[in-house]
Amino acid sequence: MQRTVIERRLVEPGNPAAGEVILSGIQREDSVAWTEIRLTFENGASQELPVPEDAGYQPRLWIGSLTGAGKRDILLSIDSGGSGAIGYYTVYAEQGDGYALVFSSDAYQPRYAITYENGRRVRADSLENGKTYLIDLSDRDRTYLDALYDANGRLKAPRSGDVNPLSALLPIDPDGDGVYDLLGFQRITGLYNADGLGDFMNQLSWRTGAFALVNQWVGIFGARI
Repeated sequence: MQRTVIERRLVEPGNPAAGEVILSGIQREDSVAWTEIRLTFENGASQELPVPEDAGYQPRLWIGSLTGAGKRDILLSIDSGGSGAIGYYTVYAEQGDGYALVFSSDAYQPRYAITYENGRRVRADSLENGKTYLIDLSDRDRTYLDALYDANGRLKAPRSGDVNPLSALLPIDPDGDGVYDLLGFQRITGLYNADGLGDFMNQLSWRTGAFALVNQWVGIFGARI
């Protein structure tokens, strides 16, 4: 099947001499999914950049400074299309006359522990930074709670949840200095994958050759009380 250019971007707007990145892939006529996704940097020479997950939906590019002032780094985002709303994210840092892969979501595996506790709540532990968050379950429907707790709010049996891989990775510039951090979202799940309890939101900043966790929040769903 014929390869199609999905997106073509100058790495520096208005300056073709700086080079351009070309995102391409193969798409069947009866599908919106892309396969064999490729990313190429052209600046007189041609450099094909590795794409760890080369199939999915809505592949797209963002170019800006992530690893230092004035850098023209690349963020490639691809939706998996699965029920967990997982995405594939790759960052390429500008190095010399080309680019190097410095972040891939398939290698990003922060450690968590999700545990149901007495008192109709869930404890969400981030083992990367030692922080703990408590999620109140008291607004959940009676059928859900009765399957887990007795009349006194004590667990009938030990239960645990999970944390999904990245569902979003967004460039943010909270201090307005033109160098962006990344904000990653990971869904916290309870008894099953569709049982969403909230999201870990991790702010990653470039530090001495790698992205490091600098801030963290947990977002929860509101309730009618």
